[in-house]
Amino acid sequence: MTLKKWVDIKGDFTDALLLGNGFSIEFHKGFEYSNLWESAKYEGFIGDEIDELAGIFSIAPNFEHLLRKLYTAEVVNKHLNINEVLIQEAYEKLRKALIETVRKVHCKHNDISERLEEPIPFLKNFKTIFSLNYDLLIYWMILIDINNKTGHPFRDCFNKNRFEYNWEIYRTPYDYETNRTLVFYPHGALHLMQTKEEIDEKIIAEGSTLLETIIGQWNKDTCLPLFVSEGNSEKKMQFIRRSKYLSTIYHEILPKSGPTLVILGWSMDIKVDAHILKQIGKGNYEKIAIAVHRKTQKGIETFIDETKKKLAEYAFDDVTYFDLTSEVYNNS
Repeated sequence: MTLKKWVDIKGDFTDALLLGNGFSIEFHKGFEYSNLWESAKYEGFIGDEIDELAGIFSIAPNFEHLLRKLYTAEVVNKHLNINEVLIQEAYEKLRKALIETVRKVHCKHNDISERLEEPIPFLKNFKTIFSLNYDLLIYWMILIDINNKTGHPFRDCFNKNRFEYNWEIYRTPYDYETNRTLVFYPHGALHLMQTKEEIDEKIIAEGSTLLETIIGQWNKDTCLPLFVSEGNSEKKMQFIRRSKYLSTIYHEILPKSGPTLVILGWSMDIKVDAHILKQIGKGNYEKIAIAVHRKTQKGIETFIDETKKKLAEYAFDDVTYFDLTSEVYNNS
């Protein structure tokens, strides 16, 4: 099969872009290990005791899930005047493990800062971007663009640190602007947090200090992280339901951002992301374009056959495949 060139089809696909882990791996190979729990175990940040605790709850090992359960147990024990010291210790061990794992896995801003501007013209081809990645790459790119004060800015629909649930007002360009691209995180991200009162917020800082600012917030123990990088589709839906921000994206924004959709770096794994495919399938999308990396481990033909079958289950027959090369970034 002959792959299309992005420059030839980009005018036909300007509505929504969905980014998966493949996008982040192009910038930092450390993101190949998207499962932070397994990374934490490998590095020795999580011991058998904590790992077994996750198993007792019958949950997919996930930092946010277990931190929330330990916090709830601590509140209950305190209310019933039961000694909660051991629970506090487990909570602290898990929180420190998360901090050390993110420090180990995530790239430093200075290490990739020279490359962060590359995809911005490509990203601005779309009215809406959905990033399934927990990392800070897109947020760093948004900060760069804010500093450049272009006439086509990115907007994440946060008013300072709180999400604006009347988010559609951000579609309209303001003052000198000619256009806007809205950015959403259906699975959360490192810079998003949930207070212990379950209020969703954004952590704000300069690009070069953002990662350490996030870790500083976690160290204060006033919030829980609002992102999921592991777990099957059902567990991810449990996570989404606990967050008003994530639920808004899932129910209101994801299925209504068509009629065209571009998918880049997302494997469409049914086990872990069936809920995303479901929302796309019930949405207003009519045409889909999928980026194909020529070095895909499965081989181009196999990749195309597999994705066609998955999309056909949701009655998508109009699917275009294009070559994901540096052309996507340099000629956008």
